[in-house]
Amino acid sequence: MPHTAPSHASMFTGLYPFQHGLRRNHEKLSPEFPNAYSVLKKAGVEGVAFPSVRFLDGKVAFPQSPLPLGIHDPKSAVRGWYLNAREVTDNALSWLDDKSPDDSLFIWLHYYDVHQWNMADKTPPRYVEMMRDSMSPELLEYVQSVNGVEVSYFHTQEALANAINNYDARLRFVDDEIKRFQEALEARSLGDETVWIVTSDHGEGLGDHGYAGHGQFLYEEQLRVPLIFWKKGWRKGFVRTELVRLVDLFPTFLELFGHASETPTGIEGRSLVALLEEGDVSWPVDASFAERRPRDGKPRAWWTKGELRSFQTKRWKIIESTETGVQLFDLQEDPLELSDRSTSAPSALAKYRRQLRELLERRPSDPEEKKIELDESQLEELRQLGYL
Repeated sequence: MPHTAPSHASMFTGLYPFQHGLRRNHEKLSPEFPNAYSVLKKAGVEGVAFPSVRFLDGKVAFPQSPLPLGIHDPKSAVRGWYLNAREVTDNALSWLDDKSPDDSLFIWLHYYDVHQWNMADKTPPRYVEMMRDSMSPELLEYVQSVNGVEVSYFHTQEALANAINNYDARLRFVDDEIKRFQEALEARSLGDETVWIVTSDHGEGLGDHGYAGHGQFLYEEQLRVPLIFWKKGWRKGFVRTELVRLVDLFPTFLELFGHASETPTGIEGRSLVALLEEGDVSWPVDASFAERRPRDGKPRAWWTKGELRSFQTKRWKIIESTETGVQLFDLQEDPLELSDRSTSAPSALAKYRRQLRELLERRPSDPEEKKIELDESQLEELRQLGYL
């Protein structure tokens, strides 16, 4: 789901949002579902989360951060509605001070900076300056063609270049903070056996399909995310082309820690460990699913009504609305999803709609739609973070 808390809940449970039931920010994952933290804790692994926003703190598999976030606390030096990358890394390094190389640790660092790409605050000015003049006319033209971005969305070439530079400045900032954390692990002799997994809960539209943001649509710019595995001594730079999903991370965590036998039955995810070495592998996953978060009332009144879901293979993808019908895209011929093939490829459309129906029947339970009441501080947080 191109929405923060539900997507993280899927990473840590191996279930899709319609199965685990956490479908909005500020909801809390039910303890009835085994998750990466709870299963690894029973196996003697100490798990810890360092989130950068309050609506993840203590609500998505992990307990609350061992260090107070200090967000919007007048007594704290931290200001604003999220911690920036430096503040998240500082919290994690402080916690690591009394850990030894013999400890078995599962650490989740949550960086939010790129999410706020269109805001100027909390990014060190040197990163903004570093990227300010990086977009040549030729590079901008290339970026537009690769991503399907129309200048008309931003009105001017300069505004489009500024948006991309802002985004890239925050990527550089987060990259440097990940590097700082990695170097600190090495200095503490915690680096040799550490496996890194770098990914994202969702992507972002930068004018693609006439939209800048995430959550409203299920196009590839919001669903396709990086997934990088690294460990000292592993071969660098080899790339897999198999179709993998964020729900595959939970069983992967368990196998990497040597506890594959503890993987719960009935989850959607499949361990990715077999794909971490070169060579042919019989990979059983051939399709992926996504869904849009529920449409609220007034805050998202401009969204189309109904449920929105997608189902895709490496070649074909359907996006189905319960209100407005279905689209079909050939991702090999049309990676930017600009040409609807629903009328010209009826057999593919029927096949994948049927498979989508079969998937939606696989519910561990049929939870009632959650009705949560947010207090004014929670509503204001979501407004400041761009969710309302």
